[in-house]
Amino acid sequence: MAKGYSFQGYDKERMARGLGRSLPISTKQAIVVCDYMRNKKLSRIKSEFDEVIKLKRAIPFNKFNMDTGHKKGMGPGKYPKKTCENILNLIKSIEANAQFKGLNSNNLFITFCCANKAAGQWHYGRHRGRVMKKTHVEMVVEEKSTKKVEKEVKKTETVKKKVVEKELPKKEEKKVVEKKAEVKQEEKPTVEAKPEVKETPKVEQPKTEEKKEPKIDTKQIKPKEEVKKEEKVKAKSEEKVEVKEKKQAEESEKAKTKPVEEKVETKPIKEEDKK
Repeated sequence: MAKGYSFQGYDKERMARGLGRSLPISTKQAIVVCDYMRNKKLSRIKSEFDEVIKLKRAIPFNKFNMDTGHKKGMGPGKYPKKTCENILNLIKSIEANAQFKGLNSNNLFITFCCANKAAGQWHYGRHRGRVMKKTHVEMVVEEKSTKKVEKEVKKTETVKKKVVEKELPKKEEKKVVEKKAEVKQEEKPTVEAKPEVKETPKVEQPKTEEKKEPKIDTKQIKPKEEVKKEEKVKAKSEEKVEVKEKKQAEESEKAKTKPVEEKVETKPIKEEDKK
């Protein structure tokens, strides 16, 4: 642990730190401010402290709030201008340390922040008898690249787009569209004139008729039982045809082997011949 720092578990690669010694601010106000900005994004705290310095935003005082008035949107609150100015200078120096290490300032979060009372110093002159307000402030910043950070960035981008779309009137939108169309027309490449090429006569080749396969209608597909019955009927009919052909063949062979009988024509005898 380095001298003067109370934070343990410091990672040099992902973290940056700073220490403000004997700052001329109230210790009680510094404690409240440190509680407010702990575990928040560094860029958000910088913008909020600028508003506090301009008295546009109040910081809620959850402790040390005796006789403090309520502010809009919160309970007791104050505008600790001097403490915010000193702590903002400390934040800027820590951000510079982080950038020197190569960390992304957009993803920095305040992981540790505490305020401690420093050694008292007496006022001089006519204010003698009073002790000055002195405070030590320690702060550690860490780079976090999580999904939550990406979601926050997307939300801010969408909100900005919606605001810009509302502010732009319709006439300006038409002008933008016309300008884009002109730019596209200008960017079209010019086509160079190609030399004319004489076309050679094409020899027509005989067309080959492609055999089209018959389409099978899936709707006309029959179930397996009907198909089996049809196959049995076809088999029986084929057997009958084969038997008939065999009989015809046997009869033709028998006719060839038999001798041919000569037919003698017998004429009818007339009555005159009988007499």
